[in-house]
Amino acid sequence: MKKFFDETFGLNLIEVNKKIDLPAFLTSNFSVRLYRIFEHEFVFIKYLFEEDFSIVDYSKRKKQIEDYFNIPCVLVFSKLNTNQKKGLIRNNYMFVLENKQIYMPIIGIILKNV
Repeated sequence: MKKFFDETFGLNLIEVNKKIDLPAFLTSNFSVRLYRIFEHEFVFIKYLFEEDFSIVDYSKRKKQIEDYFNIPCVLVFSKLNTNQKKGLIRNNYMFVLENKQIYMPIIGIILKNV
């Protein structure tokens, strides 16, 4: 993902080396990493089983994770269907579609690799 941010869009994505001690019920379905972009830190969350993704479930988890870290969440996907993308945008949830799209309006980034 770093390569996608750096080479495709010229964005310097820096991994933050902080210990991640989330409760097991929050990490059992996710891969969690901390990154910094433009001096802003974000929690990047990737569902281990993307077919299990639901906006309703994510809404609950997002709040818990953001409260734990006190920084915003960004979802990471390898694929998304049109309805899922529309739902994320409608709810103003930041996401990265690997090698294709970055939607992070909080820092003014909405980019698509064509």
